[in-house]
Amino acid sequence: MDVLIRESELKQLLAVERNHLLSEIRQLLGQEKPKKNFNAKQAADFMGISISTLYKSLHRIPHKRFGKKLLFSQKELEELRN
Repeated sequence: MDVLIRESELKQLLAVERNHLLSEIRQLLGQEKPKKNFNAKQAADFMGISISTLYKSLHRIPHKRFGKKLLFSQKELEELRN
């Protein structure tokens, strides 16, 4: 099965994965606290809102989009929540 992906989406995905790997290396070296990335359901739960409210508020909530998939950074959600 062939999967088509835009070059820009591939670059974004590779950048996210690179940052994730660098973060894991820093954690192993004791230089950084563990950070998580959430899907939409996890982000809504973390923020204490319904998933429909999350989708309605996407213009205010930092996120990355990969096709139909949304990814939310725990750090950015914590900053928004405070």
